[in-house]
Amino acid sequence: GSRDFPEMSRYAYGQTALRGYGALELSLARTSDGVWFGLHDIDINRTSGTTGLGAASTMTWAQVQSYQILGSVAPNNTTQPNRPYMRFEELIELYYPSHVIFMDIKYASAHQAEFINMINALPGTPQDHIVGKAFGVGSSFPNAMHAAGYKTWGYFYQADVPTNLANYQTYWDILGMDYGADGTAWAAVTSYGKPVIGHICPSVAAKNTAIGYGADGVMCSGAILIVPNTPYTNN
Repeated sequence: GSRDFPEMSRYAYGQTALRGYGALELSLARTSDGVWFGLHDIDINRTSGTTGLGAASTMTWAQVQSYQILGSVAPNNTTQPNRPYMRFEELIELYYPSHVIFMDIKYASAHQAEFINMINALPGTPQDHIVGKAFGVGSSFPNAMHAAGYKTWGYFYQADVPTNLANYQTYWDILGMDYGADGTAWAAVTSYGKPVIGHICPSVAAKNTAIGYGADGVMCSGAILIVPNTPYTNN
Protein backbone atom coordinates (compact mmCIF):
# COMPACT_ATOMS: atom_id res chain seq x y z
CA GLY A 1 0.00 0.00 0.00
CA SER A 2 2.91 2.38 -0.51
CA ARG A 3 0.94 4.64 -2.85
CA ASP A 4 -1.69 5.15 -0.15
CA PHE A 5 0.17 5.16 3.18
CA PRO A 6 3.66 5.92 4.57
CA GLU A 7 5.45 2.81 3.33
CA MET A 8 6.59 0.08 5.74
CA SER A 9 4.82 1.80 8.65
CA ARG A 10 2.66 0.05 11.21
CA TYR A 11 -0.24 2.21 10.05
CA ALA A 12 0.19 1.14 6.42
CA TYR A 13 0.06 -2.55 7.28
CA GLY A 14 -2.95 -2.03 9.51
CA GLN A 15 -4.89 -0.24 6.79
CA THR A 16 -3.93 -2.88 4.22
CA ALA A 17 -4.90 -5.79 6.47
CA LEU A 18 -8.26 -4.19 7.16
CA ARG A 19 -8.92 -4.19 3.42
CA GLY A 20 -8.69 -7.96 3.30
CA TYR A 21 -5.17 -8.67 2.09
CA GLY A 22 -4.02 -12.03 3.40
CA ALA A 23 -0.37 -11.55 2.45
CA LEU A 24 1.87 -8.63 3.38
CA GLU A 25 5.29 -7.66 1.99
CA LEU A 26 8.05 -6.38 4.26
CA SER A 27 11.40 -5.03 3.09
CA LEU A 28 13.96 -4.97 5.88
CA ALA A 29 17.04 -3.01 6.86
CA ARG A 30 19.34 -3.68 9.81
CA THR A 31 20.79 -0.93 12.00
CA SER A 32 24.35 -0.88 13.29
CA ASP A 33 23.09 -2.13 16.68
CA GLY A 34 21.24 -5.05 15.18
CA VAL A 35 17.64 -3.83 14.93
CA TRP A 36 15.71 -5.01 11.88
CA PHE A 37 13.08 -2.56 10.63
CA GLY A 38 10.93 -1.84 7.59
CA LEU A 39 12.77 0.02 4.84
CA HIS A 40 12.94 -0.42 1.08
CA ASP A 41 16.03 1.69 0.38
CA ILE A 42 19.64 1.57 1.49
CA ASP A 43 19.05 4.74 3.57
CA ILE A 44 16.14 6.75 4.94
CA ASN A 45 16.74 9.90 2.89
CA ARG A 46 13.84 9.40 0.47
CA THR A 47 11.31 8.24 3.07
CA SER A 48 12.22 10.91 5.63
CA GLY A 49 12.92 13.78 3.23
CA THR A 50 16.52 14.14 4.36
CA THR A 51 19.76 14.41 2.43
CA GLY A 52 23.23 13.20 3.22
CA LEU A 53 22.37 10.51 5.76
CA GLY A 54 24.45 7.37 5.44
CA ALA A 55 23.16 3.86 4.94
CA ALA A 56 20.69 2.59 7.52
CA SER A 57 23.28 -0.02 8.45
CA THR A 58 25.50 2.80 9.80
CA MET A 59 22.76 4.26 12.02
CA THR A 60 21.63 3.10 15.44
CA TRP A 61 17.97 2.36 16.06
CA ALA A 62 17.80 5.43 18.30
CA GLN A 63 19.03 7.55 15.40
CA VAL A 64 16.48 6.04 13.02
CA GLN A 65 13.70 6.72 15.53
CA SER A 66 14.56 10.42 15.52
CA TYR A 67 13.08 10.54 11.99
CA GLN A 68 9.69 9.56 10.61
CA ILE A 69 8.31 8.21 7.33
CA LEU A 70 6.76 11.14 5.49
CA GLY A 71 3.11 10.91 4.61
CA SER A 72 4.01 12.74 1.41
CA VAL A 73 5.94 9.72 0.06
CA ALA A 74 2.54 8.12 -0.63
CA PRO A 75 1.53 9.86 -3.89
CA ASN A 76 -2.18 9.11 -3.58
CA ASN A 77 -2.43 10.98 -0.25
CA THR A 78 0.47 13.39 0.24
CA THR A 79 -1.07 15.41 3.10
CA GLN A 80 -1.49 12.59 5.62
CA PRO A 81 0.47 12.44 8.90
CA ASN A 82 4.01 11.14 9.10
CA ARG A 83 4.52 7.77 10.80
CA PRO A 84 7.33 6.14 12.83
CA TYR A 85 9.60 3.49 11.38
CA MET A 86 8.47 0.00 12.39
CA ARG A 87 10.55 -2.76 13.90
CA PHE A 88 10.36 -6.31 12.58
CA GLU A 89 8.94 -7.43 15.93
CA GLU A 90 5.97 -5.08 15.63
CA LEU A 91 4.76 -6.62 12.39
CA ILE A 92 5.36 -10.12 13.73
CA GLU A 93 3.31 -9.42 16.85
CA LEU A 94 0.40 -8.07 14.82
CA TYR A 95 0.26 -10.27 11.72
CA TYR A 96 2.47 -13.33 11.99
CA PRO A 97 -0.32 -15.47 13.52
CA SER A 98 -2.86 -14.64 10.79
CA HIS A 99 -1.05 -13.69 7.57
CA VAL A 100 1.56 -14.81 5.09
CA ILE A 101 4.47 -12.36 5.10
CA PHE A 102 6.85 -11.99 2.16
CA MET A 103 10.20 -10.77 3.55
CA ASP A 104 12.95 -9.13 1.50
CA ILE A 105 16.20 -8.36 3.35
CA LYS A 106 17.43 -5.99 0.62
CA TYR A 107 20.72 -4.36 1.61
CA ALA A 108 21.07 -6.47 4.77
CA SER A 109 21.84 -9.61 2.76
CA ALA A 110 25.21 -9.98 4.49
CA HIS A 111 23.19 -10.89 7.60
CA GLN A 112 20.98 -13.55 5.99
CA ALA A 113 22.07 -16.21 8.51
CA GLU A 114 21.03 -13.92 11.37
CA PHE A 115 17.72 -13.24 9.64
CA ILE A 116 17.00 -16.95 9.20
CA ASN A 117 17.86 -17.65 12.82
CA MET A 118 15.48 -14.84 13.81
CA ILE A 119 12.53 -16.22 11.87
CA ASN A 120 13.32 -19.80 12.91
CA ALA A 121 12.87 -18.69 16.52
CA LEU A 122 9.27 -17.61 15.92
CA PRO A 123 6.56 -19.76 17.53
CA GLY A 124 4.73 -22.51 15.71
CA THR A 125 5.83 -23.31 12.18
CA PRO A 126 7.25 -20.13 10.63
CA GLN A 127 7.63 -21.92 7.28
CA ASP A 128 3.83 -21.73 7.01
CA HIS A 129 3.82 -17.95 7.42
CA ILE A 130 7.00 -16.53 5.88
CA VAL A 131 8.19 -16.49 2.27
CA GLY A 132 11.71 -15.33 1.40
CA LYS A 133 11.58 -12.66 -1.30
CA ALA A 134 14.37 -11.10 -3.36
CA PHE A 135 15.35 -9.90 -6.81
CA GLY A 136 15.51 -13.10 -8.83
CA VAL A 137 19.08 -12.77 -10.10
CA GLY A 138 20.85 -14.57 -7.26
CA SER A 139 21.05 -17.93 -5.55
CA SER A 140 22.52 -17.48 -2.07
CA PHE A 141 19.36 -16.25 -0.33
CA PRO A 142 16.90 -18.74 -1.87
CA ASN A 143 19.32 -21.60 -1.23
CA ALA A 144 19.65 -20.60 2.42
CA MET A 145 15.89 -20.20 2.82
CA HIS A 146 15.21 -23.56 1.19
CA ALA A 147 17.74 -25.23 3.47
CA ALA A 148 15.69 -23.92 6.40
CA GLY A 149 12.42 -25.17 4.87
CA TYR A 150 10.97 -21.91 3.53
CA LYS A 151 9.33 -21.10 0.20
CA THR A 152 10.81 -18.32 -1.93
CA TRP A 153 9.67 -15.66 -4.39
CA GLY A 154 12.09 -14.25 -6.95
CA TYR A 155 10.90 -11.23 -8.89
CA PHE A 156 12.11 -10.34 -12.37
CA TYR A 157 11.73 -7.61 -14.97
CA GLN A 158 11.43 -7.68 -18.75
CA ALA A 159 15.14 -6.90 -19.11
CA ASP A 160 15.97 -10.12 -17.23
CA VAL A 161 14.14 -12.40 -19.64
CA PRO A 162 16.77 -12.90 -22.39
CA THR A 163 19.32 -14.54 -20.07
CA ASN A 164 18.70 -14.16 -16.35
CA LEU A 165 15.21 -15.63 -16.10
CA ALA A 166 16.19 -19.00 -17.55
CA ASN A 167 19.39 -19.12 -15.52
CA TYR A 168 17.87 -18.23 -12.16
CA GLN A 169 14.19 -19.25 -12.12
CA THR A 170 15.12 -22.68 -10.82
CA TYR A 171 16.09 -21.20 -7.44
CA TRP A 172 12.60 -19.86 -6.74
CA ASP A 173 9.25 -21.47 -5.88
CA ILE A 174 7.25 -18.43 -7.01
CA LEU A 175 8.24 -16.08 -9.82
CA GLY A 176 7.45 -12.41 -10.29
CA MET A 177 7.20 -10.17 -13.33
CA ASP A 178 6.74 -6.43 -13.69
CA TYR A 179 3.12 -5.82 -14.67
CA GLY A 180 4.34 -3.45 -17.40
CA ALA A 181 6.45 -6.10 -19.14
CA ASP A 182 5.41 -7.14 -22.64
CA GLY A 183 3.61 -10.31 -23.66
CA THR A 184 6.82 -12.07 -24.62
CA ALA A 185 8.25 -11.58 -21.13
CA TRP A 186 5.04 -12.77 -19.52
CA ALA A 187 4.87 -15.82 -21.76
CA ALA A 188 8.41 -16.69 -20.68
CA VAL A 189 7.81 -16.32 -16.94
CA THR A 190 4.56 -18.30 -17.01
CA SER A 191 6.09 -21.10 -19.10
CA TYR A 192 7.81 -22.70 -16.08
CA GLY A 193 4.54 -23.79 -14.50
CA LYS A 194 5.21 -21.94 -11.24
CA PRO A 195 2.93 -19.44 -9.53
CA VAL A 196 3.60 -15.92 -10.84
CA ILE A 197 2.98 -12.65 -9.03
CA GLY A 198 2.67 -9.37 -10.94
CA HIS A 199 4.47 -6.43 -9.34
CA ILE A 200 4.09 -3.65 -8.28
CA CYS A 201 0.51 -2.74 -9.23
CA PRO A 202 -0.60 0.84 -8.46
CA SER A 203 -4.09 0.61 -9.95
CA VAL A 204 -6.93 -1.67 -11.00
CA ALA A 205 -5.78 -1.34 -14.61
CA ALA A 206 -2.31 -2.56 -13.65
CA LYS A 207 -3.79 -5.48 -11.74
CA ASN A 208 -5.98 -6.41 -14.67
CA THR A 209 -2.99 -6.24 -17.00
CA ALA A 210 -0.98 -8.65 -14.84
CA ILE A 211 -3.90 -11.04 -14.40
CA GLY A 212 -4.60 -10.87 -18.12
CA TYR A 213 -1.04 -11.99 -18.83
CA GLY A 214 -1.46 -14.99 -16.52
CA ALA A 215 -0.43 -13.77 -13.08
CA ASP A 216 -1.81 -15.82 -10.20
CA GLY A 217 -1.67 -12.84 -7.87
CA VAL A 218 -0.38 -9.30 -7.60
CA MET A 219 1.72 -7.22 -5.24
CA CYS A 220 -0.17 -3.95 -4.77
CA SER A 221 1.07 -0.45 -4.03
CA GLY A 222 -2.45 0.88 -4.66
CA ALA A 223 -4.13 -1.08 -1.88
CA ILE A 224 -7.20 1.13 -1.62
CA LEU A 225 -8.07 0.96 -5.32
CA ILE A 226 -7.32 -2.75 -5.73
CA VAL A 227 -9.77 -4.86 -3.76
CA PRO A 228 -8.68 -8.48 -3.15
CA ASN A 229 -10.69 -10.96 -5.22
CA THR A 230 -11.05 -13.25 -2.19
CA PRO A 231 -10.82 -10.95 0.84
CA TYR A 232 -9.07 -12.46 3.83
CA THR A 233 -11.13 -12.04 7.00
CA ASN A 234 -8.95 -13.61 9.72
CA ASN A 235 -7.29 -10.30 10.58
